[in-house]
Amino acid sequence: MLIFHFTDLLSTGSYVCHIDSTSLTSSNTTSLSQQTVFATPVSRLLPRIRLRTRQAPALIGQKILVTIDRWNSTSRYPEGHFVRALGKVESKEAEQESLLLEFEVPYRPFGKAILDCLPVEGEQWVVPPKSATSPEWRDREDLRDLTICSIDPPGECSILDLCLKWPSLFTTCIVECSMSRHR
Repeated sequence: MLIFHFTDLLSTGSYVCHIDSTSLTSSNTTSLSQQTVFATPVSRLLPRIRLRTRQAPALIGQKILVTIDRWNSTSRYPEGHFVRALGKVESKEAEQESLLLEFEVPYRPFGKAILDCLPVEGEQWVVPPKSATSPEWRDREDLRDLTICSIDPPGECSILDLCLKWPSLFTTCIVECSMSRHR
């Protein structure tokens, strides 16, 4: 028997879903009155989420973001609310944003403090040729000719750090470090 602790699954709060069109009654397919419908999450680990909304007919065929508000112990389904539409199901933009949200990949624009650290030339800036006198290259290494990929846990770059210190051991380092974490 497989038992899930839904409190662990519900910790992030917002989920990519679509409105289950069968939860709309035939008389309410165009009505703007408030109605209760079910949102089916993309993740099959989660149950359908009960929503009360006036926008249900307009949300059919859309990927949407839903937040769970509560889950009563006597209810089969959690209750939530509509946050925003991501776009039409199977559209490139909606599917991309859906994947980024589902796997918690940060994709929002950088803040002003970060953007202020960029060169004043903006998008016209180019990497200057490497030279010992160039201030841009002081204490920096050019890694553009390497293929680099790291699958470190959030907040850790230890595997990538080790590999960059010993490039000749790059592949071995990745395999060894990864294997030791799963023993």
